[in-house]
Amino acid sequence: MCQVRKKGKLPYKTVVTSYTLEYGSETSEMHIDSLKKGDNVIIVDDLLATGGTAMAAATLVKQLGANIAEIDFLIECPSSRAVNASKTSRCLLQLSIKQRG
Repeated sequence: MCQVRKKGKLPYKTVVTSYTLEYGSETSEMHIDSLKKGDNVIIVDDLLATGGTAMAAATLVKQLGANIAEIDFLIECPSSRAVNASKTSRCLLQLSIKQRG
């Protein structure tokens, strides 16, 4: 398991990416030694809204040369626009709870 955190929260050298959220923009980072080239990764995020956080994590994983097996979410917001984004990035999405709008 490895962490993707907001910029400035990790104590070691990192890879960094910026992304857009529904209310602005954010920057996330991951330790440069978190993954090895060819590792298979499942990204787990608590909430699917815009998909920005998960797609940023996917960008970081790819920067380190690892493969994304799937992206899992616990809850999807009723106004989610992220499912279309996942189709263009060819990532498998798994949802545990889908809220009704």
